Amino acid sequence: MYIDTNHRILFSKKRTQDPYWNYFKEDIYIPNELEIWGEDVYNTIDLKYTEPVCKYNYTNEYVIFEKGNLTLHPLNKNSNCKYQCSIKVRDSKIKLLGWINIQNESPDCDTFEVKCENKSNYQVVFEDLFIQIKKLDKIPQRKATFLKSNYTLNADGHNYSVHIIIIDSLSSSHLVRGLPKTRDILLEKYKAVELKQVNVVGENSFPNAMGLFMNRQSFAVDDKLQNRPSIPGDYSNACKAQKELSFFMPNQYLESGYVTMSSDDWPESAICYDNCRGFDDLYEHHSSEPFVRLKDTNKVYKDSFDQKCKKSHHFQLNYLEEFINKYQNRKRFSYTWSDDLIHDSINNIFAADVDYAKFFTDNQKALENSFIFFGGDHGHRMSTFGGTTLGQYEKLNPALFVAVPKKLRENKELMKNLKDNSMKHVSHFDTYATLLDINTEADRTNFKNLATFNFSTIVKDTIKGLSLFRPIDDKKRDCYTMRITGIYCLYQHLFQDLTVNVTGITKELKSAFVKELNLKIQNNNLTEKCSEMTLNEEKPFKIKFIINTNKTFVYNIVGFTLPGNANYRGYFNEDMSLSESDFFRIDSYREQAEVCERMSPFRKYCYCKSLLTN
Repeated sequence: MYIDTNHRILFSKKRTQDPYWNYFKEDIYIPNELEIWGEDVYNTIDLKYTEPVCKYNYTNEYVIFEKGNLTLHPLNKNSNCKYQCSIKVRDSKIKLLGWINIQNESPDCDTFEVKCENKSNYQVVFEDLFIQIKKLDKIPQRKATFLKSNYTLNADGHNYSVHIIIIDSLSSSHLVRGLPKTRDILLEKYKAVELKQVNVVGENSFPNAMGLFMNRQSFAVDDKLQNRPSIPGDYSNACKAQKELSFFMPNQYLESGYVTMSSDDWPESAICYDNCRGFDDLYEHHSSEPFVRLKDTNKVYKDSFDQKCKKSHHFQLNYLEEFINKYQNRKRFSYTWSDDLIHDSINNIFAADVDYAKFFTDNQKALENSFIFFGGDHGHRMSTFGGTTLGQYEKLNPALFVAVPKKLRENKELMKNLKDNSMKHVSHFDTYATLLDINTEADRTNFKNLATFNFSTIVKDTIKGLSLFRPIDDKKRDCYTMRITGIYCLYQHLFQDLTVNVTGITKELKSAFVKELNLKIQNNNLTEKCSEMTLNEEKPFKIKFIINTNKTFVYNIVGFTLPGNANYRGYFNEDMSLSESDFFRIDSYREQAEVCERMSPFRKYCYCKSLLTN
């Protein structure tokens, strides 16, 4: 190896005659059971964390709400009370239906407010917010728009339900650490299968929700290592996805005759991220959005919620349980996305184990006829742990358990395929294909003859994933063919350490590293809020390299920037251009970026100028 006059690394003649692909290998780091409890964990996660004791401080002597009936409390002699329904009109918009005096009422909605005023001086003496599942007498039907004209659903098919429960930021390993009772119940009582090599399709909730629910690729997939052509993202503007309701999995189930429910504990769902408008048409019969939106914008309601010692996942599990039981004789589809639980604190999962364990225990009988998908969207990013070697892996490896209806657990072909796939490299695109399979072809064949199937032949879309219920030949797949860009791939190429002293190359790479990072701020309208970056020369600047199939170099760079000591990893080509469209942020950025910018998908590049001023 030697250096030319332009500071490029060159191989000797002998070296260039060697097969360069010997350097071009892929490997995957899978933590074993000891490693997920190792030093990285003990130094950054409080494994003995318990919730602070909460003192129940809620009093209501004004109204009683039981079994759908709203009446005045017997002790309420001096106030007049009224209620107001709130309904979802479209994503990110609710409508208030007007106040009605309370006598003996049955609110015809899921979310409603209650207000009581003193009879003599009209001062408000009580306010609160309630949520229920108001069972519909008739389920509106819509035509299936996602199928090709030559394919019809099986009218006499199964009566299985589907329930998806996502805990935002929950990795496969952290579910093992944080939800041991829940995990045991799923494995033992539900005979669930734990999929251990699930790969994210993007960094945060938005691209992963787009993959899981819409079969959509949010950005370009590049492979400069094997010089395969860039696969463009499905949209230049991700908000355009919300013009394609027919591809949205909850809507497909609604169009297929299911009763549907959605529950997010954030005012905007994961697919409405980055100020996207969302869908104009409703895709669910029941939604918790009015409850969450009112609770989060009204201090009285928020205080009342806290006084009851409630957490968001409590109301969500109660809402889901009521939905399951109100429609026992109907096919049901639901998704429950819990953002608040551990998104900002990795330790909070430990206290929630008892809640999820209780839910799955109490509802075991009611869920016997259901498919259950329980897991995360990505691993934890907003913690010190995320900057460790194990933490970086876990960011890319969300949890996923799949349980099938009790009757189908005796289906040897189905269970063999699912178990075989449990240790194969899969992604959210494959979960999407599985949900499509349940609703279409597997139903048509009564979950028999589960050979590989091309779902693109029956729907008006090109399906990116493969059903987990059918054989998956992972030897024919890699991250590129799975539509996962290299920076987020669980399988990492074996880069070599740059051991020679190459001052010129190092200088060029440092300059290119900072330039490309600052372009992320400039090109995404963040310059007013976010500081320009400079390289932190006091921190290590690590360079590794690999030779691609064109015998040119690709560099794997890890460096730190100021202000904030932000830690990034990126791939660069031999010409010092960014090899992939994105950087991987190693450390947590919430306290640096979300002070001034909470919505932009590019906020990981931001250090708020307001922090410098303060």
